[in-house]
Amino acid sequence: MNGGAPLVLTPFAIQPGQVLTPERCAVALRVDGPAGSWVGVWRPAERQIHHLPAPEGWLAGTGLWTEDGVLHLPFATAAVPCGVARVAAPTGTGPGDPERYGPAAPTAGHTPPEPQAPDPSGPAAPRPVPLQQASLAGRLLRRSAPSAPAHPEEPAPPHAEHSPLPAETPPATPTPAVAAR
Repeated sequence: MNGGAPLVLTPFAIQPGQVLTPERCAVALRVDGPAGSWVGVWRPAERQIHHLPAPEGWLAGTGLWTEDGVLHLPFATAAVPCGVARVAAPTGTGPGDPERYGPAAPTAGHTPPEPQAPDPSGPAAPRPVPLQQASLAGRLLRRSAPSAPAHPEEPAPPHAEHSPLPAETPPATPTPAVAAR
């Protein structure tokens, strides 16, 4: 993209809420090159950087991701002395899957994003499940030997087989995830 000129990449924001699927976690990069600074977005699973135009007056190297993939970029211009541009993270660029992003949408001041209804025509994106709520039916955790006591005067805990779920609990049935906004 730069014709061989060196670029400097500096990460400045990481998308939160992607603990169980880190390969989908977006990383915002400040890209510095001969033509100036702009925004780059990288995801480990995609193995490429999406180059996005920075909003006019962007405070280069600053920004904040939201869990739903919106990058907030602060900026200042003569017309808007204090603003936040919201940029939706590009998703997938595989064969037949065009990039889905546009220029930064500036907003004056800091206002919360407008709630949007989920698109019923498209499939719901899978959401990570906290480990405490994950179905572990049929999987037993066993200790091979009792633990040594922390203090010599304390008795060792009894040796027991541990199951993450009681035997009488039926296995959880998966339910479709609905994106909360």
